[in-house]
Parts: sequence; structure tokens; C-alpha cells
Amino acid sequence: VEMEFEGDQNSEYVMGIDPARSEDGDNFALTLMKLLQGNLRHITRVVTTKGKSFPELANLIREQLFVKKFNVVKMCMDYGGGGQAIADQLIQPWVYEGIVYPSIVTMEQVLDKENYDSKRILPLLEIVHFNTTLIDYMYTTFKADLEHRKILFPITIRRDPNLAIEEHGREFAMLKAEMQHLTPKATTKGLTFEENPKLGKDRITSCVLANYAANLLYKNQLGLLTNNINRVIPTGFWL
Repeated sequence: VEMEFEGDQNSEYVMGIDPARSEDGDNFALTLMKLLQGNLRHITRVVTTKGKSFPELANLIREQLFVKKFNVVKMCMDYGGGGQAIADQLIQPWVYEGIVYPSIVTMEQVLDKENYDSKRILPLLEIVHFNTTLIDYMYTTFKADLEHRKILFPITIRRDPNLAIEEHGREFAMLKAEMQHLTPKATTKGLTFEENPKLGKDRITSCVLANYAANLLYKNQLGLLTNNINRVIPTGFWL
């Protein structure tokens, strides 16, 4: 599995976004997963930043699609922590180096689904409203997919002569550290997950959201998509 700085034009990707933003606290984080045959996924890019404005964060998302050329077919973003504010920014077209790029919207925002112009509007976004039941489902499904080797990571790179590779390798190392130090907590409605205060859980949240997007696409392809998430029971367990 290779880390990617630019998208493979022959592949499709999903993106997960944790929109938290703070100069001294949580990271804004996004994860890109490459979709392969057999419902396999490679996590190829993780991006984090702190303290940027909502317009700057919206541009960072757009950059992955239109500048880095990742062929994103679905993205899921947490509603909380400023997710709705970023979504409001993405509604606007983006002008970059003299080129006007399409708006990124939810399907609900596409008024004319049959005749929308993909050169102006891309209905890729899904806003996710977290609750305990959904959190339990997303994390447990993610762990099941790891156990079944449906999700693969690049090897951990801590030192490299190329500083860009070293920095990107550090993001993956931090993602794996966040995963290892999550503490599941049982409630009457399912599991919640407590973070290590020194590490946080921004990267893993964006990663789980990307995997959720991939599973939504896959179930839709199989005709299994349902609003009742409890009908699909994963086999992995955190406890």
C-alpha cells in the first residue's frame, strides 16, 4: 500500500472528514481511502491541520479533489465541530487559478436530481449526525473490516530523506497510535470511545467516517442500503 500525494486517475476514493478546529485543541482531519475490487480499501492519505478558518478548511477539502486529483465518489463529514459551517462553504463554487470548480453538496441539496449539471454541482457529501448507536456501528464495522483484511495501511515510515514522505508517514503513525489507545466504554445504547488526551481521536474519526462512506456505497451497489443500521451486524468487537 502506497501513501499518495496525488490521486490515481484510474481509481475511485472516499473521504472522511472530522471538522474539529482549534489552535490549541483538536485537529481538523481528513482521510482518503482508495476503493479496489472485492470491496477492498487502501488508506492512502491522511491530512490534519489546526486553527484554520472554515473557508480555509473548505478549500483544503476542495484541493484534494480538484488540485490533487483524487477521484472522490463519496465523502462523509461529522455535523458537529463546525461540519455544517464547512458544508455551507462548500455549496459555493471554487475559483482556483482562474478555473471555476463545481460546488460540493449533499443529495438533499440537489433540487433537480435528474438534470443537475456535474460541471456545476457534485452531490458527494453526506453530513453525519453522531449518536451512540451510530458510533458503535461505525467503529465496530471498521474493526470487523480490519479483521477481515478489507482495509490496509501503508507501512509506518518514521524517517525519510524526503521531508514530505516523512511528514505523511508521521500522520499514519499518529493514526495507528490513536487507534491503539482508544478506550471503549459500554453504555445502555452501545459503545462510546474515550480518547487518550495526549493523542486525541481526530484521525481515527475521519478514518472511520471514510470507511462508513465506503460501506454505504458498497451496500447501495448490492441493494442492501437501509436506514435501519441494526439490520447489518458486523463481526468485530472492541471489548
